[in-house]
Amino acid sequence: MRKGLSTLICLLLLSISLAGCLDRLLHQDESYDLGSHTYRADDTSASPTEETSDELIRIYWSHTESVENDLLWNYTTINLEVGDSMYECHTSADGESGEHCLISQDGQEHYLWETGEFLTIWEDGTDIVSSSGTNVILHIYYRGEQIPGTSEVLVQ
Repeated sequence: MRKGLSTLICLLLLSISLAGCLDRLLHQDESYDLGSHTYRADDTSASPTEETSDELIRIYWSHTESVENDLLWNYTTINLEVGDSMYECHTSADGESGEHCLISQDGQEHYLWETGEFLTIWEDGTDIVSSSGTNVILHIYYRGEQIPGTSEVLVQ
């Protein structure tokens, strides 16, 4: 009887201590609060060419609150729109190539877009921008929700 009661108490204490951890794991698909996080995108110093490996855009993920929220790449999409064409970008950690555009990171964790991290968008086997003065529209989403930030960059 004492063993059964002790076991029950231990299980109860264990379940109470894990309650917060399990709640985070079980609710992965709920909407993510981006808070006051935003991104800023700018043209790089490189000039576009008719090649298929040009450096196009630098993007910076920032926040205005004291809370830092990194984004998991599994839930993040970055697409570039130029004229009537849409280009899907991927991280270099994906191991893919020739899939329109490449996202290179300067952060420590390859599976995250870390707060304060710069991304560089490159052409990857596709000539997205051939000449200077081309507008590129950015479509950046996290868990299906559009992230606020620079919506268009003039690549020169």
